[in-house]
Amino acid sequence: INGSQLYKTNQGFDVYVKDNTDANTFNVKLGDDKKDAFGFDAGNGLAITRDGKKITYSLQDDVSVGKAGDNGKDGKITVNGKDGEKVTINGKNGEIGIQGPKGADGKDGNSITLSGKDGTIGVQGPKGADGQDGNSVTLNGKDGSIGMKGKDGKNAIAITTGDSKVGLDGKDGETRIIVKEGNHVNEVATMNDGLKFMGDSGTAVGVKLNNQVNIVGGVKAERTGNIVTNLTDNNIGVESIVDDQDNKNAKLVVRLAKNLSDLEGITFNSKDKTTPMKIDGNAKTIENIKKMTFGKDGSTDSVTVDGENKVITGLSNTKLPTDLTKMKADQAASQGQLKEVLDKATATDDFSVKYDKKDTGEVDKNSVTLGGDTNGTVIKNVKAGDVSENSKEAVNGSQLYKTNQGFDILVGQDTADNRANVALGKANKETVEFAAGNSLDVTLDKNAKKVTYSLKDDITVGKDGEAG
Repeated sequence: INGSQLYKTNQGFDVYVKDNTDANTFNVKLGDDKKDAFGFDAGNGLAITRDGKKITYSLQDDVSVGKAGDNGKDGKITVNGKDGEKVTINGKNGEIGIQGPKGADGKDGNSITLSGKDGTIGVQGPKGADGQDGNSVTLNGKDGSIGMKGKDGKNAIAITTGDSKVGLDGKDGETRIIVKEGNHVNEVATMNDGLKFMGDSGTAVGVKLNNQVNIVGGVKAERTGNIVTNLTDNNIGVESIVDDQDNKNAKLVVRLAKNLSDLEGITFNSKDKTTPMKIDGNAKTIENIKKMTFGKDGSTDSVTVDGENKVITGLSNTKLPTDLTKMKADQAASQGQLKEVLDKATATDDFSVKYDKKDTGEVDKNSVTLGGDTNGTVIKNVKAGDVSENSKEAVNGSQLYKTNQGFDILVGQDTADNRANVALGKANKETVEFAAGNSLDVTLDKNAKKVTYSLKDDITVGKDGEAG
């Protein structure tokens, strides 16, 4: 080894820090009596250890990046992933940022930001197709709220807490979750909240959420298969109305239809519940009605059926029509019409024929006595009755006239001189005489109503006279 070679060796080696520039480079010489040396030191946040000829650098348990103070410097730590993931700790704003992997289109993915300056934690979704803000959630420690944005940064809300308005139990001041959307403030209900129900009378009843409200009508449904047989449809309407006073409360008004249908019966009870009135559609009957008025009560156009007194009043047909052919067989007569008939019957009573009465006052249909003076009464226009063995019909004058013609007695040839009539029915009865001629006797047996002719004991034949 010659001197030139040793010289080169004694030149040692250069060490540079960060950049290979003169300012950042120093030389470590060899071959001097006093050995040249360079040291390994640990800067901010690092620790250094030596084990024999092994030097090890490591992070300190407490790592502080940057320098505080007026002349300090903001610290920042960034950890990058291969697919765009990134974690950043930034001392400038007191933030920690976490960036998710990029999407398939190369755009930023989801991100989380923890801000010590503002006291917030933000979760940011990917931006929209046009670069607008995406979905996000922000936890704000300053005012104790959570901010949320929907797709493309729209539909933003803030969730916080505060004192509530009056609750279901009438108390206020309880802490609630409050959702703010622009100028709209909405309180979140809890299971202790609910609705209040109020009828036409009574007091309002509060019912908490998840509790049952029973709406009952008092009649249990009866079914045949899936068909309800004892309840009707379309007879009750329900109308929703906003309260006129504060436009907050609402009413569900239950109204009965003006035209009811498909009813089978209605029962109206009295106060003492002893005589209910019932309308039965199946039997088509109305029971227990004392009085029913058709039309306006008390007017001349009304008709009243009085069941208690068993009369009908207000009928329009109080007079008999002049033309009796216009009378209707199926229309009930009024007392006025009957009075007309009775008045006319009374006016003609002297011309009427009536049955005699028994001593008891009952009508004796077996006896008729004609009125009139002692000369009797003439009955005219009597139809000829049947004249037979069993006939009970009256006969008229023409029939009696024929009988009163009597009978003729004929002697010998039928000539006027040989015929004599015996009339019947005269006041002085005509008599037929049975006489006995020469040598004959005639006798009468009244009881037997028998006339007997016989020869005398002495018979003389011929006539005395001159010889001829």
